[in-house]
Amino acid sequence: MGIRSRLKQLVEKALRVGLKEEFDSLRQEIQERHQPQIEKLDEISQSLKPKFFSKPGASYQEFWDNMAATREGACYGVAGLPFGLPATNESLKLHGEPTARVIIESLGIDAEHSVLEVGVGIGRLAEHIAPHCREFYGVDISSRMLNLARERLKDLGNVHLQQLTNDDLRIFPKDRFDRIFFQIVLVHLDREDIFNYLRESFRVLKKGGKGYFQFYNLLHEKGFREFLNSANATATSGGKSRGRVHCYTAPEVRKLIEEAGFTIDEANSHLEMVEQKFNYRFPEGYWDDYLQRIRAILRNSGLNEEEQNAHFDEIKKGIIYSAPDADWEYYLIAVGDKN
Repeated sequence: MGIRSRLKQLVEKALRVGLKEEFDSLRQEIQERHQPQIEKLDEISQSLKPKFFSKPGASYQEFWDNMAATREGACYGVAGLPFGLPATNESLKLHGEPTARVIIESLGIDAEHSVLEVGVGIGRLAEHIAPHCREFYGVDISSRMLNLARERLKDLGNVHLQQLTNDDLRIFPKDRFDRIFFQIVLVHLDREDIFNYLRESFRVLKKGGKGYFQFYNLLHEKGFREFLNSANATATSGGKSRGRVHCYTAPEVRKLIEEAGFTIDEANSHLEMVEQKFNYRFPEGYWDDYLQRIRAILRNSGLNEEEQNAHFDEIKKGIIYSAPDADWEYYLIAVGDKN
């Protein structure tokens, strides 16, 4: 039996064992040992942007079709470097699961719901969310992204993928969906287009429906860094890229959501001015927690210390990464109700 299979079988046993002191010690060790590597991976990810953003495009469709000219570019556009390496189907699946879980919980998605994802990309989140609802619609402005999504989601019978031909949701009638969500999508749209999509979201949702809308926080240090990167790129390229990153403040997000017709669900939204008070374990802390669990599993696996260390080092090499959706730290999340 392979090490991965053994680890899977042993995980529940290991997590039942009281290892708090060992976990706390390992957490500190991991943070001290791997933080430079995590920061280096962030630098690598940033350095790859010019490769995929070299043809920014005059429209959103052109921008994302240029990004998705290769599978490598499409995966980078939606997921960066999952686990610190070029994406594979397996790593994309692991990478998307924590974010999908947050969206499912925030929106209360259940088996009776009709769900719409705007900006489905290659289906990174759809593969996790579609099994939890009655029907799942994914739309995207890029035909190339959708071609990759169709291949990845072909075995899910309740998934329907459609291309947007305009910067709106006019292909759908009013009162069509129970839930709608945007993840790493609105941050790439101009302010006016965001507001129009919010109004369109309100239109296509049924009464009692809910929407999930994610933004970047300009007032957070790392959010401002995203803005600065965008500003520098604009200055050096001589023009604004249509899909450049935009950042907002919490009051701006509130204003846009409410003016579009929504009532903000305060319990599931995260709109603090700077630091968010997340009530779920978000992916920024997934890195060290995951390694802690692996170490605990190995300690209870029956392997001797030398074997444990060898397996730990082998596994660790494959999972060093900045974190799934590592930008959660500077998110603003608005969940809106259509009352």
